Amino acid sequence: MPRVSTNSSGHDAMIHRRQQVARLRLRGLSIRDIVQALALPPLSLTDPRTGKPYSIGTIHRDLKAIEAEWKASAQADIAAWKARQLAELAEVKRAAWLEKDLPMVLSAIKQEADIIGTKSGQPIPIVAYNLDEWRKEQEVRRAQAAAVVALLDDEEGDDNDA
Repeated sequence: MPRVSTNSSGHDAMIHRRQQVARLRLRGLSIRDIVQALALPPLSLTDPRTGKPYSIGTIHRDLKAIEAEWKASAQADIAAWKARQLAELAEVKRAAWLEKDLPMVLSAIKQEADIIGTKSGQPIPIVAYNLDEWRKEQEVRRAQAAAVVALLDDEEGDDNDA
């Protein structure tokens, strides 16, 4: 289990090290390159417990923590951005309803659906039935179902006769 430092200067040192690790990673350095760069001037950061360069494992754990922080920050930023856009669209819809501007209302609804991801990928076809055709189809289906039932009844009767 990793040791957790309650020492504020140790925590401050870890924060400073992670800031440097993040900067070096953003410049495209590998973990091994970061270990070497931290130990050399102008940074000259070494493990205070050993006086030696930080281990690859320490830098790897730093990168995992940094990446998790970046992801959390990005998700929060995106959520805030979406919330603002949705609030702006709500205002656009409110004004459009007051002006009875239905195309603008529909446009705002479409944009909301795009932002929150409720827009369907495929249009749903609307089929208009002629009532007489529908009734004929239903009669055919009922007749087919009745024929299947009669056939099954006949088979049962044949089994009982045997």
